[in-house]
Amino acid sequence: SDKDCLVVLDDVWSVDDVAVFDHLSGKCQLLITTRDAKVVRSSKGFVYELQFMAQDKSRALLYQSAGVEPDELSTFSPEMHQIVKELLKQCRGLPLALSLVGSNLIDTRLQQDWQDVLGYFQNAGLEQLHSQFPTVTYPYDNILAAIDASFQRLEKNEREKFLDFGPELQGKTSYRVHDLLLEFARQKLQASGTLADVQRVFVKILRGQCVNGEWTTTSSLSQRDYYFKYLPYHIFSSEQQSELIQLLFDFHWLEQKVKHTNFPSLISDFRFLDTPLQHEIKLLKKSLMLSADAIEKNPSSIGPQLLGRLLSYASDECPSVKKLLDDVRETSRKTCRLLPLFSCLKLEGAEIFKKNVGSQVWSLATCTTSTGTIVISGLHNGSIRIHELETGKELQVLEGHTNTVWCLALSHSQRHLASGSRDNTATIWNTDTFEQLKVLQVEGGDVNALDFSTDDQRLFTGSQDGKLTVWRVSTGERLDVIPAHDVAIMSLCTTKDGLYIATASWDHTIKLWRADTLNFEATLVGHTDVVGSVVAAGNDNPMLVSASWDGTLKIWDAKKHKEIHTLRGHEGKIYSVAVSSDTKRIISGGQDMIMRLWCFHTGELLSCFEGHSRPINSLSITSEKFKAVSGSSDGSFRVWNLDTSAHLKQDRSRGHSKSVIDIAVTHDGSRCVTASFDGFFKVWMCENEKECFTLKDLKGYPVNVAISADDRHVVSLSSNSSSSSIKVW
Repeated sequence: SDKDCLVVLDDVWSVDDVAVFDHLSGKCQLLITTRDAKVVRSSKGFVYELQFMAQDKSRALLYQSAGVEPDELSTFSPEMHQIVKELLKQCRGLPLALSLVGSNLIDTRLQQDWQDVLGYFQNAGLEQLHSQFPTVTYPYDNILAAIDASFQRLEKNEREKFLDFGPELQGKTSYRVHDLLLEFARQKLQASGTLADVQRVFVKILRGQCVNGEWTTTSSLSQRDYYFKYLPYHIFSSEQQSELIQLLFDFHWLEQKVKHTNFPSLISDFRFLDTPLQHEIKLLKKSLMLSADAIEKNPSSIGPQLLGRLLSYASDECPSVKKLLDDVRETSRKTCRLLPLFSCLKLEGAEIFKKNVGSQVWSLATCTTSTGTIVISGLHNGSIRIHELETGKELQVLEGHTNTVWCLALSHSQRHLASGSRDNTATIWNTDTFEQLKVLQVEGGDVNALDFSTDDQRLFTGSQDGKLTVWRVSTGERLDVIPAHDVAIMSLCTTKDGLYIATASWDHTIKLWRADTLNFEATLVGHTDVVGSVVAAGNDNPMLVSASWDGTLKIWDAKKHKEIHTLRGHEGKIYSVAVSSDTKRIISGGQDMIMRLWCFHTGELLSCFEGHSRPINSLSITSEKFKAVSGSSDGSFRVWNLDTSAHLKQDRSRGHSKSVIDIAVTHDGSRCVTASFDGFFKVWMCENEKECFTLKDLKGYPVNVAISADDRHVVSLSSNSSSSSIKVW
């Protein structure tokens, strides 16, 4: 702390590695060398792009790598010097390419050997290399050509040994030299059609390291993490689907997989199975997803969770499920004192899974990437988190805001993400790298709302002081600002035709503005309280849907400035609304903690989705069919299946429809009585889950239930607003 130092970090690949040095004091400076400019920008540093090496330095590096001494140069013929000149031209000043070429020539000064390396370079088949290594991932084809030239100079048996590394899966997103060599080997095998054969050999070797061939008994302790993470990938690549299915129905494997990796890694293994998924596979995957929260908190609970969800399917019609649960019982009896006797956890229904994110969720967006759909959540603690929709795996945490992230918006091209915060800033991010591109300082307090223009050239922000501001996305320049409302703008959107911007406000109104000039167009009046959310809908005929704290939703014709429908059903303030891309469905959520699904064209309430324990603040409908995401103050987001045909077909005549608040069991354990908020008492047979009787106290709601000592009578306590009653049945 009492010295001024220059700290040099050489060849850095990870943003996290730089973050460790964010605590330098005084006049200390940090110098970073990296192939990835994002690493420098993450530390708020200046980026200096280094040019490729000049020819004299390139020649010196080539000679150094080849071990050519200065006094040897006089023995080089003019033809040899010309070969060197061509090699330098092929390497184009890239040090790694020069080093690779030089290392291939370190043991020879024969002109023919140098000519051969040049020939390999010139005939490297760059079109094929480009197809194997997309430029968006690794742009330097001269490196690939240098690797190919090095590969061609290997003896045949050495080439075969090198390709044996091909099955290894590196699992990285950046290309270091090690990863590039692995990918090179893999693509060579792929092109020759032998990758699956090599993978089968590799899987056979892995099984040979297991006791009695059981996958969970591997003796390779040093490679245990790799083994449990990537074994399903290797079985998939060896084209052994039946083996992979057996693995996923092996409870010992599931238990060890979660223990040695994590829950998202287990769920991601299902992507290797042929689609559409078999019925039993669907049951297993859905059971795991619904139990995600419990298993992530306590991995050893995976056994009881599977029993609780799948016991009703353990029959001859589902032999794999039946065997799985037999193994669960046998294994879990040794570690668990309490195991379900029958299916007691919900499996059928709308909820796909729940993800705890550790802070209140105030904003949501969903985005389709090359690897699948991601969920982007803006949190109360100022961070933005990126998760896989399919597995719930956290991919990245974006840091930059210092207070609650109120709003998120994706550009129409999905190349940019904009976030608005209570810290008076809006930030623009690159959705490929999630690099922070621009930070916009907004005058006027919290940034409550934002959206992109239809051409993605401009960003509109709405702030706490009621001002609407326009920014140029490419430069972050403020283009215009108008006082749109006298009080806070709570939400805004651009209409589908791009002609208007709609701003929703604390003043109970929605205002329309010309997107090109910001001229006032109209005021939509109808709500009697704060309009918390407004979204665009329709294509040929631009529409708007608004959600208000008055407990209603309204559908508007944006061109005619006319209200079309009012939707009622919520009990309390509505904070968020979303519309499907085909303009057939609306979802809404708010203070009552229930997400509701509506028909856009008729305004009919189609379904209610319960699960959150605190208000729902944000909603998004994914581009994947029939899926929605809800974010809540309970610190979680939930993924739902909007295909109501699946969960509405359930037999709802059996069981309680609301929370069970008390239970009593007979002394011989044969029967039990339950009391529920739905107003009913029910008597059950414990052995076979059969519902025997339903009891209803017409004068109140159940509170407590007890069974007499001789198991002949039920005593119930019910209550209403004015009195309580005890009854004997």
